[in-house]
Amino acid sequence: MINKMKRYTYFLLSPLLLLLWGCPIELNYPIDEPGSRKIDRDLLGVWSCEDNNCTEFRTLEVSEGNAPNSYLIKVLEKGESYMSDDSVFVGYSTEFANELMMYLRPIEGNKWMHYRIEKSNGTITLRDVGLAAQGIESVTSTAALREEVLRSSTMADYTDVEKVSLKKR
Repeated sequence: MINKMKRYTYFLLSPLLLLLWGCPIELNYPIDEPGSRKIDRDLLGVWSCEDNNCTEFRTLEVSEGNAPNSYLIKVLEKGESYMSDDSVFVGYSTEFANELMMYLRPIEGNKWMHYRIEKSNGTITLRDVGLAAQGIESVTSTAALREEVLRSSTMADYTDVEKVSLKKR
């Protein structure tokens, strides 16, 4: 009986745990106007995880996209927590709140994912853009998203998020 309850509880909690730890927040709005900033050529190339901490994706290919100032991002190797049905995305980069950010959506989709990026010696570190102040409910436009990111960027929940480091091949 106890084992059955444990399995049932795990079954109910596992989607929540994956939502909290395994994937970025999908939003209806990007943090900037797509294509309004030039691409960062340092981000182009094939990027691979060199440790076992990359549960979402292990290898990405970032190339110039077809749209002006865009990236084409392909997930070449998925991790065990990869939840998206898509593996090809269009992305854009911007600087906001003193950070380099990439925002992307599936080629055929309209939901945006946002990552903060740190570059150092052929390595990029990706972190989700956390919405720690008023949360996802406050994001009703690009301007509202920018305000929420600014408010959240001073909070511990914004900086204490899981990170993924990828090395350029």
